[in-house]
Amino acid sequence: MLVTHLHADHFGGIVFLILDGQFRRRTIDLTVVGPPGTERRLNEAMEASFPGSTEVKRRFVVRVVEHRERTAWATHRFTALPFEVRHAAGAPSYALRVKNAESGSCIAYSGDTEWTDALLDAAQGTDLFLCEGYAHHPVRWHMDLTTLQTHRHRLETRHLLLTRLSPTALEADLSTWDVAHDALTLTV
Repeated sequence: MLVTHLHADHFGGIVFLILDGQFRRRTIDLTVVGPPGTERRLNEAMEASFPGSTEVKRRFVVRVVEHRERTAWATHRFTALPFEVRHAAGAPSYALRVKNAESGSCIAYSGDTEWTDALLDAAQGTDLFLCEGYAHHPVRWHMDLTTLQTHRHRLETRHLLLTRLSPTALEADLSTWDVAHDALTLTV
């Protein structure tokens, strides 16, 4: 599991995934790859949600690996490369580029961030770049469509797809943007 940053809406569900695995008698280990501090924050969230849960013996191991800026982490299925971005989360936040080991296809995800040139590196050469399009006009720590439009031509990706649009962003003219929606299926 890859985590971009340590706000509850991006990593809080891991607590319930672990609990579900416990009740379903999961036997396959779970690896969580996230920002520095992920292991501590995950344990704190586990204890806040279910006191004593970090001491429970499970049939699977939860292994936490912490991102190191622009240092790849690989499995036999994919390689993930983190790029530090600008989002206040109490620990560094990252955009992630993930390359499929078998097909060679490559996607990147901005995570939550305002504009930073690190996104150019994350998106470079990708088949798909999923980019937050949170607001229509500048909002601190999040991507806005006005700023993204000024840098759009610099993003070297085959397909730019906006995600996580706020109600005000959804009210903007989106005719020149490709916007993710529920049940969207893509082949990369």
